[in-house]
Amino acid sequence: MRSKMRLKDSVLLAMLIITVFSWNNDLLSMNKVSNDASIIALLEEQIRLLSVEKEALVKENMQLQNDLMRIQRFYEEISKDIKWYIELSESPFTSEEAEDMVGYMTDDIIKAIMGFDPKTLARYIHPRKGVCFSASTMISRSDPVFTREQVSNFASDRQEYIWGIYSGTGDKIVLSPKAYFTEVLCNRRFEESIVRFNEVDDDFRGNHYLVYPNSVVVEYFYEGTEEWGFVDTAVVRIIFQQDDDQKWYIVGIIYNDRG
Repeated sequence: MRSKMRLKDSVLLAMLIITVFSWNNDLLSMNKVSNDASIIALLEEQIRLLSVEKEALVKENMQLQNDLMRIQRFYEEISKDIKWYIELSESPFTSEEAEDMVGYMTDDIIKAIMGFDPKTLARYIHPRKGVCFSASTMISRSDPVFTREQVSNFASDRQEYIWGIYSGTGDKIVLSPKAYFTEVLCNRRFEESIVRFNEVDDDFRGNHYLVYPNSVVVEYFYEGTEEWGFVDTAVVRIIFQQDDDQKWYIVGIIYNDRG
């Protein structure tokens, strides 16, 4: 009897072990399926995000292509404008021709400027247009213009004028004529500097030929000093135009430095 009971217990234990084993396998299988589903969901989300990013990049690339086309069209247009500007900003006279036209009076003019001799200078001023003084090689409509008579009276003129701005600070140059000559125009030894006829230094390009078509430009170029690292480089330009009598007169006296 006891033997039968032990056998029965053994059979029940075996069945219990098999059931537990089977149940554990089912749990493991369920966990595996659950983990696989999580991984798949994560991958699907990554794919979705990459698709969204791809669409955004495609749109951005199309925008960049459109911008590039607009830039290309703008470049072609501005190139035409630059070519037109260069053609207008050139004198019809060669350097040799310019020197022949006005070279005979430039020594007297630069001496009159450096020595502040306004009465001598006034004799060379254009009788109808007067003379424009600019403290920049880019002549502005706001630059002061004086008649022959006004220039002739500069020595006694105590009024302060706005001559432009200082290139180093951007402050307005507010001085009397005498002070402007002595403090600005004559602060370099231009009478001993390099002289060019219808040739200008590349670092001081200007719009003088646009403002004064068919003009002649005489440039006095002060190279600067090594001691100051050549920051004291400066130019004075005298602009000439013909009047109805076919004579050449000063219409502009331009100064510029590197500040």
